[in-house]
Amino acid sequence: MHTKTSKAVLSPLADAVSTLIVIVSEAETEGSPMPDLSALGANVEAQIANLVKVGQSIQSMPSSDEQLKREMPVACDDVTTSAQRLVTATKDLVDDPYSPAGRSGLLDAVKGILGGTTQVLNCVDDAEVRKILFRCQALREHLNVIEAGVDPQDRTAVTSYINRLQQTSQNIVALAQATNKRVTELLYPVLQLRLKKAVNVIVKESPLLLGACKLLLMNAKDAEGVKRNCARFYEAIEEIETVLKYTTEEEGLALESLSVVGNQKRALVQEHIPAIVRALSSGQPHEVKVAIAEHAKAQKAVIMNTEDMLQGQRDPVLKQQIQELLSEVAQAQTFVDEVVREYERDPTDPEKQRAIRHAVDHLLGRTDALQCALNRALVGQAVSAIANLADRNQPGTAINRLDHAARNGDSAALKPALEDFRAQAEELEEIANAAIDLVAVANPQLAQELLIMRNRVRGLAEAYEHAAVTLANNPNDAAVQEHYKQIASVWEECIDELQKNLTGQEGVFKAHELVTGTKQTLGHHAAALQKAVQNRDADGARQETALVYAAAKQLLSIAKAEAANTDDAIYRQELEVEIRQVEQFLPNLTSAAQQIFEGDEDIAFDAAAAFGAVVGNLASQLGGLTSAIRKFKGGAPETLTLPVAPPPEPTPKSPEITEPITPLNQQIDAIAEQLGDIVVVEEEKPMLLTEDEARTSPLKAAGQELKVEASNWTARENSIVHAANTMSQALLDLASYHQTLRLNRDPAAKKQFIAAAQEIMGESTNVAKASRPLVDLCTDRRLKAQLLGTLDRIQTLGQQFKIVAAVKASAPTDTDKDAQLVACANNLMSGVKGCLRDCESASLRISEDKLKDIGVKFRRQVYRAKQFGA
Repeated sequence: MHTKTSKAVLSPLADAVSTLIVIVSEAETEGSPMPDLSALGANVEAQIANLVKVGQSIQSMPSSDEQLKREMPVACDDVTTSAQRLVTATKDLVDDPYSPAGRSGLLDAVKGILGGTTQVLNCVDDAEVRKILFRCQALREHLNVIEAGVDPQDRTAVTSYINRLQQTSQNIVALAQATNKRVTELLYPVLQLRLKKAVNVIVKESPLLLGACKLLLMNAKDAEGVKRNCARFYEAIEEIETVLKYTTEEEGLALESLSVVGNQKRALVQEHIPAIVRALSSGQPHEVKVAIAEHAKAQKAVIMNTEDMLQGQRDPVLKQQIQELLSEVAQAQTFVDEVVREYERDPTDPEKQRAIRHAVDHLLGRTDALQCALNRALVGQAVSAIANLADRNQPGTAINRLDHAARNGDSAALKPALEDFRAQAEELEEIANAAIDLVAVANPQLAQELLIMRNRVRGLAEAYEHAAVTLANNPNDAAVQEHYKQIASVWEECIDELQKNLTGQEGVFKAHELVTGTKQTLGHHAAALQKAVQNRDADGARQETALVYAAAKQLLSIAKAEAANTDDAIYRQELEVEIRQVEQFLPNLTSAAQQIFEGDEDIAFDAAAAFGAVVGNLASQLGGLTSAIRKFKGGAPETLTLPVAPPPEPTPKSPEITEPITPLNQQIDAIAEQLGDIVVVEEEKPMLLTEDEARTSPLKAAGQELKVEASNWTARENSIVHAANTMSQALLDLASYHQTLRLNRDPAAKKQFIAAAQEIMGESTNVAKASRPLVDLCTDRRLKAQLLGTLDRIQTLGQQFKIVAAVKASAPTDTDKDAQLVACANNLMSGVKGCLRDCESASLRISEDKLKDIGVKFRRQVYRAKQFGA
């Protein structure tokens, strides 16, 4: 079920199938007579007849292809036969309410109706997809001819070529219309996103293709440009064809691959930390040692990658901060190794067990601090790279130097300008790769969006470079000038779109990382400007001025985005006050910058000194702006960790740990005393299944993972967490019934299986219903929109789960349905996990009084530590 039509048709049908299965199961289990279902059978037969009539009318349309004309009659006959069998079975059961054959025939009939209805819907849907695929192939064939080129002196060939271009334009319009219609029919946002982005590339870049073809017809000046444009079209067509074949959300969200370091960071969180948790719970020293060693190995690889990254870090202040954090991480890892050796000497000593938890907690804290610093560095690099690429009219930037060399036909300046532009574009691509790694697990849809934009930047960068070279060789040619402007406009639009998603608002980075990283890069470029002035480097002064100016505007942009995305009147008012104060300095900043850009060297150096004074005043105002954002959006930590002092240095002369560690119970009690939103639980925290257990029972693993997530908060005074807890238990129950159902066709197990699936669907509705008041009060509009999308997705997945479970119950031995059921369970579990986290974030933006009014309070649970990871 991946379209809105299939959801609308199949959802009520699945309800009817589930009801019939329960009725039959109850009759078989209790030995009771079957009720009279003849009226129901007749009603279903009439509805199927209507469905068949619609299918036949679609089949008879002139636009229907031969495949639809072959497949539709078969599908209609199958579903009609199943409906007739249902009527026969209900009549037989009226004659003999205890008839085993009648009950069996009834179940076979409803299974056939569900499958047959799906087949009819698929016939129609597949036909619509084939129409788009046909247009994709037609466009590809047009592009093959266009790419081959034409001799401008052959008038007959030129006329044919122009006709081909006209046909291509018509095909693009038709393809765009059909694809956009398909976008509205799809259920999953990621499939909508990918399809829409792909067709937008074709629509927005069609003028570039026509412009390149125009140059080709004028003495074959741009044959290479035509080929580059066609290559981007081919990629977009392939993406459309790929997405059209997808029927699940997992296919749409799957990334080609993360980078090596991205996979290592993901493994640290998803594999190695859970492995340490399980090993500590097992009480087996060898398992603990192996788990710690695997974690250390992955951690070392991440550290080495960070050290390599530091080689290119141009901000000495930030570089030193990261180096210090790397040292702290290394020291924390060394301390973990020491306490593990102590633990091996006496695994039963609770103090040594706590020491391991203490050491690993500290290591995780230092690792998180390191990642935060890396994120700030990444923000700064992104701000600088985007500033160098975003506006060809901004003096001092890489793209401005390339634009100037191209328009003036300056071949001497063109080569270094091209190299600088290419270096900045490659750096931006690397930044995008790092951003994809950051969000791949937590927000795979955003990762997909970044991947799409990264690929487009890569293709357009080559196109822009080629257009610049062509213009430099033909600076007075009006057609070449116009084509260059078209490509430059599309390029700048692409960079602007990437900037909005990367550093323009929260998403990849948290608000405090955005403002701190941007402010740090402003300070770095301000210092570099002073150095350029001291060295009498006019070009360097202009470049650093442009980057300081861009960083200041970026900070304002972040603040304005925050103000636009909040419904919190106090926060918005405070931001607006700070924004106005900063904006008062912008005219002076702009004026001083213009003198640097436009004056001769002596004037530029004098202006740079004045510019530095303005920047100093601006920095003090920006401090107020960043403080306001951090105060409201600094946020709570993802998970609560016990506040611990840095671990003591190990004493090499003694095998024993000489510095006492504060008893864990006292630490917990201290937290609970200080924070009213903490609940201490006198039990062990739920644990994830082992890899082997999860592989054996993936449904149970999904239920347990949701249970572990929900255990972070108390369900008291929180109906959202309560619904999530109930759903997790229903998933665990369903996993048990599913196992029984696979081993035998016990009617009771079938009934329990259906009941558990219905409860899961009901709880998906309850999660959405309980979350909605919180969403309505959320003052962060971006978060509100994200939550609304998540709630809609949860309800859709709940309905899909119900349908797949009904089909599975009607065919217990069908292993294909097992895979669908597991995928559906994992998607639903993932959606509810995201909902819980986002709802907690939303609650932080709502006053206590309003939270009390809606009866929702997120309070973290701290478990009396018999294990690590509470």
